[in-house]
Amino acid sequence: MYLQAKSEEQLACEKEWLQAGHMWLAHRGGFTAVVREGDADAGRAKVRVLQTGEVLTVDEDDLEKANPPQLERCEDIASLRCLNECGALNVLRSRYAAGLPHARAGHALLVLGPPKRTSPVYTEKVAAMFRGCRADDMPPHVFAAAQSAHRCMLASRRDRAIVFLGRSGSGKTSAMRHCVWYLASAYPAQGSKLTPERLDAAFDVLNLFGSCRTGSNPYATRFVSLASLDFDGGGALVSASVQTLLPDLRPGHTLLRALHTLYHGCDGRLRRELLLDQAPVNAPNPFISPSEKADAPSEFSALKEALQLLNVNEQEQMAVWKVMAAICHLGWAGAVKATTGSVIKYQFASAGCGQRAARLLAVGADDLARAVFATVPTSPQPNANLRTPSPSNEKEMSGTEALDAFVTGLYNETFNMIAALVNRSVSSSSRTSASILLLDAPGADNPMCAGQQSGAPLSKLLSNYLQERLQAVFHEALLVAPRDRYAQEGITLDIGAEEDWLSETVNPGPMVELLDKSPQNSIVRSSQADLRECDRRGLLWLLDEESMYPGSSDDTFLERVMTHYGAPNQTQYLIKKAPHARQFVLQHLQGTNPVLYDVTGWVKASRENPVTKKALTLLQESQNEELSRMWSWCRGASGASAWAGAPHDHSTLRRASSIRRTLTTGTAGMKRRSTALQAKFVADGVVDTLRRCGAGGVQFVCCLLANQPADANDDVNIPLLRSQFRGFQLLDAARLYKQGFPEHMPLNEFARRYRLLATSESENESAPQTTLSDRQIVDDMLLTLDLDVSSYRLGLTQVSGRLSLFIYLVS
Repeated sequence: MYLQAKSEEQLACEKEWLQAGHMWLAHRGGFTAVVREGDADAGRAKVRVLQTGEVLTVDEDDLEKANPPQLERCEDIASLRCLNECGALNVLRSRYAAGLPHARAGHALLVLGPPKRTSPVYTEKVAAMFRGCRADDMPPHVFAAAQSAHRCMLASRRDRAIVFLGRSGSGKTSAMRHCVWYLASAYPAQGSKLTPERLDAAFDVLNLFGSCRTGSNPYATRFVSLASLDFDGGGALVSASVQTLLPDLRPGHTLLRALHTLYHGCDGRLRRELLLDQAPVNAPNPFISPSEKADAPSEFSALKEALQLLNVNEQEQMAVWKVMAAICHLGWAGAVKATTGSVIKYQFASAGCGQRAARLLAVGADDLARAVFATVPTSPQPNANLRTPSPSNEKEMSGTEALDAFVTGLYNETFNMIAALVNRSVSSSSRTSASILLLDAPGADNPMCAGQQSGAPLSKLLSNYLQERLQAVFHEALLVAPRDRYAQEGITLDIGAEEDWLSETVNPGPMVELLDKSPQNSIVRSSQADLRECDRRGLLWLLDEESMYPGSSDDTFLERVMTHYGAPNQTQYLIKKAPHARQFVLQHLQGTNPVLYDVTGWVKASRENPVTKKALTLLQESQNEELSRMWSWCRGASGASAWAGAPHDHSTLRRASSIRRTLTTGTAGMKRRSTALQAKFVADGVVDTLRRCGAGGVQFVCCLLANQPADANDDVNIPLLRSQFRGFQLLDAARLYKQGFPEHMPLNEFARRYRLLATSESENESAPQTTLSDRQIVDDMLLTLDLDVSSYRLGLTQVSGRLSLFIYLVS
């Protein structure tokens, strides 16, 4: 009726293909095209490999039906005649090989990465094809996701959100920036300063200061970015802001790109002003990499141009460069121990480097040393019983740890300043109607995939936890909410007799609960004996408890974790003890991404080091007026902090205030020094913000790694792609989309929109005036239109149908 009919030739080819018995043989290395030759023993079958002609006897469970060749590059895997895992992976592989990295799995957009810089699918010419289009008129693309979000935002006058999911290095940040660029170029406000070039510059600066080099990703984002693009009533972009949450920027632990770019890229004049020409060139510096210097000058030049485009003047730039150069000098300064009586003191190993850092910060050298190296007596401190107990009370913090903490504080304050300057440049006081939120979080990371045999640190656990929370939102939106809607509307699905896959879908909830389940009673630090009488608490809560108790250690923490969740508990399939000491394995993303963790140093790392806070105080007390003014403004009421939005946009401020309350009130306020629990509270605030977009108000862009950086060629790594495909539950989402009725509309709105299609002019004049319910009216309309009854279901309050139905009605 409203589907395009197939020609006789197409039908004949498809029939011949199906009768030939083409199958996929799934194996550990991927899948292979075979033809079924016949049955063998029970549960076994004989197949012939098409490529070699070899005849094999294989298990029936390893065979999946193949689709006709014309579906090899279909846009939506839900449209496959035989919807199975091998068929879906073959579609992704074929599209990627053809230079088409985008596909759909029902309502989810799939993007295969890592992105290629020279890809021709993100040009202005391509973007022009999507402007003003409906969702059904567009092929799968990140521009289509942005266009669909904008169209729905205008229709509903409510905020929409686009969430980017995926592993580290899969291209989430690039996809998010493509969406921002498209919306800024497609819907500019007349005379607005918010040009695509300015937004590009804003994200260039943020990503340079907020990213680091890792084994799996040279541009790994280390903060949660919640960007808000604010539109007026006509749909034009008038303001923007970026909230930067949970930054993990520690110069002593990761190689931060901004420090590397400044040191290796600045010119001779600036090097002299920053005293870098006096630095000990041959001395090691833990904050700077001596390699990969060639691109630094061009990157630093691009950074300065981006800052100028954001209206950051020379004085403000110089203030930022001085703080970053001071961090470099502190790296050369180092720390040594000096014992005087019963007091352990620390000092700079190189007094000259410490003095140069103090000159750049415009503070006294002694003041800087006192701020970095707090003097702690070896004897018990007075009023120790009034203090919050911590392992640091028992053992003196080393000078190197104090220096790392102070430098971390300096860099985080610099990053806060950069975020404030960016928000100052892209925000405006224009009146806004609704916004599109774009969420980009650090990707799921597994060091073993990059060839690292050592266990992952705490920072990787927090990144993987955030991805687990977002995957839970994905599961709720695409797998749970549709089934709940069908149940409420009295709609039943024909799921087939082969298997009840709807009831067997894996739920990410148990892993999330294992990590962040809140304590339900006042009993803390429960032992094996009383676990039956008290509720278990999540791993992050256990880590926070251990960090507060004297005598606790990394070993006692891991022991408690295994007591709560290891064998013989029901959650033992999620966690297991590793053979080596202080190591365990978590089965992330439904068991598709097992990550080995090493808990060494976790108890100490889970508490914020008090030296970190001294960096801001030192900057605000600087004798350099520009330094003091900028950081006082950054933390003051007139500026934007690291997680504040545009100062004049009420909707953005409301969202920022909501997350601020999540982080500063109640339990979150009391636990503000717990870095582990702050990840939970940030995730709570972000998820709450997404829920406010309403049912169907969140779109998901799943970024999939097509291959690893270490792979020799550009071919798709099928085992890697398959593990991500399973972890995202994309096959389940596509099945529910195909067998269900994903598009829906309230009965009264359906009647208002399409009543004329079912009523002729003569019938409209002669029809008696009778009062019918909305459901009766819509039922009569559907019968009059003579629609295929398999394409829709009439519920109690809504009409639910497949996309093809609504395309037909609109056309």
